[in-house]
Amino acid sequence: HFELSEFNFTKYQHMHVFNDGRLRFSKQSVVYKSHKTGKVDSIPAPELSAAQWRRVCLGHGIKLATSTGLVYRYDGFRDTVS
Repeated sequence: HFELSEFNFTKYQHMHVFNDGRLRFSKQSVVYKSHKTGKVDSIPAPELSAAQWRRVCLGHGIKLATSTGLVYRYDGFRDTVS
């Protein structure tokens, strides 16, 4: 049963620049909040068209695509569980 997952210290890649922040997954949306700027990006769940888990330089990452053609990349996931 999926309720909410939250990840601190993920990196959002935009125009080849990485920003630290918090990524939250819920049934309704995916929300990223930048630690530096406080900017919030929200992707409504019905708009998600694809998700790809991938291995990247910073550990693991997820690439999310929307039905509107936007692509979001979040890196910095670790193998460890705390």
